[in-house]
Amino acid sequence: MNFFDKHFFGYLPDMARKIVRGVCVIILVYLIFQLALTFIIVLFLFGITSRLLSRFFN
Repeated sequence: MNFFDKHFFGYLPDMARKIVRGVCVIILVYLIFQLALTFIIVLFLFGITSRLLSRFFN
């Protein structure tokens, strides 16, 4: 975090630094949530299609 404090957040005033850091954290959490949700949906769809294909071809 020293690199970001020095080069990215270091030139901002204290209040703006907290706001920018909060927005970055919110965006990061949102992206991680979307990625996890997409991964779960894809796994669910692969499971359903493999179950259907195994019934048709067995």
